[in-house]
Amino acid sequence: MSAKAMAESVAETVKSYVQAACDPLHERIRALESQRATTMHYRGVWSEGDSYSSGDVVTRSGTIWFCHETTTDKPGTSDAWQMMVKSK
Repeated sequence: MSAKAMAESVAETVKSYVQAACDPLHERIRALESQRATTMHYRGVWSEGDSYSSGDVVTRSGTIWFCHETTTDKPGTSDAWQMMVKSK
């Protein structure tokens, strides 16, 4: 076997090993990126007519709300919002 053929064989073996090791990591990254937002962006007081996206946080009537999906709904009226801190 020539040196070039041996090098190509070793390279193919290493490539297969690295690919097999990386595939589960790529799948995990895709799964994590497809989950709901994990970062928050404070948008201030909720304003009727504004559009809010996943990760947005607003205040309405003293209560703090986290947005899970794009919406124009008022916090507390749809599943797009989750109460974080309730006012007294």
